Amino acid sequence: MLDIEDLLTTRGDSGLVKDLESALSSAIRETDIQGWYQQDKVIGIIFTELGAVDEIIKEKIFLKIQDKLCRVLGFGAVQKIKVSYHIFPEAGNENGKNWEWLNSLLYPELCQAKRSKRIPVLLKRSMDFVGSLVGLVILLPVFLSVALAIKLTSKGPVFFKQERVGRGGKKFTFLKFRSMYVNCDERAHKEYVTKFISQSQEGAANSGSNGEAAVYKLTGDRRITSIGNFLRKTSLDELPQFINVLRGEMSLAGPRPPHPL
Repeated sequence: MLDIEDLLTTRGDSGLVKDLESALSSAIRETDIQGWYQQDKVIGIIFTELGAVDEIIKEKIFLKIQDKLCRVLGFGAVQKIKVSYHIFPEAGNENGKNWEWLNSLLYPELCQAKRSKRIPVLLKRSMDFVGSLVGLVILLPVFLSVALAIKLTSKGPVFFKQERVGRGGKKFTFLKFRSMYVNCDERAHKEYVTKFISQSQEGAANSGSNGEAAVYKLTGDRRITSIGNFLRKTSLDELPQFINVLRGEMSLAGPRPPHPL
């Protein structure tokens, strides 16, 4: 965040904003985003994927921005710019339990949910609770049959558990029926990914007879159990997610929870 209000008040230069925009555009990366955080007052820059970048590279990026601004505006003018920053996700809120203190402009979706009427939220939660509970009761024989089939055809747990991120950044355990062997060999999947990437890079070199690019499909995956293929084709492996919905970790109608970064 670059607060330039004092600078604009002091200089009153109509071309100042254009100079700032030009200097920042030449200093940031193509993946970064800049724009007004508060119109004609605070400029915001979003630096994407800095978490995976070496600390030395981060320092070089910020020094480059400072150098560009000093060259265009002068050192005295740059000193009048107030700089602040925010890190996403916010530290100390990994479980998403306390979001009230967050900046409303940085988290508009959370504040919108906070301002929303309680009745629609309660109705949706009631529908999720009742729907998942009815689904679990009706499908109980299917649950027991699938669980028994998994135990009889391979060693290991009935459920496959994976950490996912839900609403407000809260992490939870995502459930599915296990369709693969435990501690299986990953070489087949790695070979598939390698071929897929190579095909994407070569493009027309691997095109099919109709001119379209060839598609690599992982077939005969030895990691999948004998019952696993059937579970995946019929989507029966997804049934345990009714438990996640019942707990309030997911919704019957909503986006698929992503993996944590």
